[in-house]
Amino acid sequence: METRLAKGIEGIRMELGSARFRGIGIIFSGSPGSVLLARIAGEVMGRDRVKLILVRSPLWHREALDFAARWAEEFNFQVLTVEIEEEGLQEVLENRPDRCYLCRKLMHRIIAGALPDRWGICDPLTVETLITQKYGTRACSEDRIMLPLGDHGMGKFEVVRALSAMGLHWRGYRGVKCLAQMAYPGLSLKDRGMERLKVLGEVQHWVLGRYELKLLDHDTAVLKPLSDKPWGWEAVRDRLLAEGFKRVLMDVTHPAQPQMGTPMPEPPVPIRLLHQSPFE
Repeated sequence: METRLAKGIEGIRMELGSARFRGIGIIFSGSPGSVLLARIAGEVMGRDRVKLILVRSPLWHREALDFAARWAEEFNFQVLTVEIEEEGLQEVLENRPDRCYLCRKLMHRIIAGALPDRWGICDPLTVETLITQKYGTRACSEDRIMLPLGDHGMGKFEVVRALSAMGLHWRGYRGVKCLAQMAYPGLSLKDRGMERLKVLGEVQHWVLGRYELKLLDHDTAVLKPLSDKPWGWEAVRDRLLAEGFKRVLMDVTHPAQPQMGTPMPEPPVPIRLLHQSPFE
């Protein structure tokens, strides 16, 4: 393990050191991967040739954005903030299977336009992400985005180990970052869909580690327990109802794995009805 970790880090150093760019911009989310990549890039290239890119998008949870901004400030790197307006996300908000591809293509175009000439772009995607987000990975390949972590075999475990070896004990944001991951495929996220997702994102941050929340339709939230002994669901239900949801359902098929953003191809079966609005 130590040998593989050392080879991975050395491979990243060599790639960044030989990059034919005046500098690089790192898409920075405050994730362990983005923290590690920023640290290595700063050592290899010098901080004057590295910019941490903060992407502000309606689809990114506010807490995640604030967390990333605090980390960037701590590192004392140059920071470049780019904005993605909701008007430019209309295709993405249709929530088709290729939404990650469309979103990344848009993001890459905006970032490239904001960086100085002859600067490259790095995305700190790990091995796991390269496998699970094939649409997004395809966009990176087409736009020639550097993927140093994934390309050199660095998974989430290796990234955290590398940070610990550098004396950086990651205090990461553990909530859902992209709100679109909380919607069932095919559900339009336009207009009211975005409003509902933002509310669900706030509640998800509150119940982190106990439930994974999904948006079934604009009036229905689904709770999936992260253990076989769910507790506190009444409080979660009551908060969701107070936030304007008409129905709260529980997916009782099997406990969800404790990781956010896992695709759910179809509505869960069976679902236990926790509440039905009497006003329907």
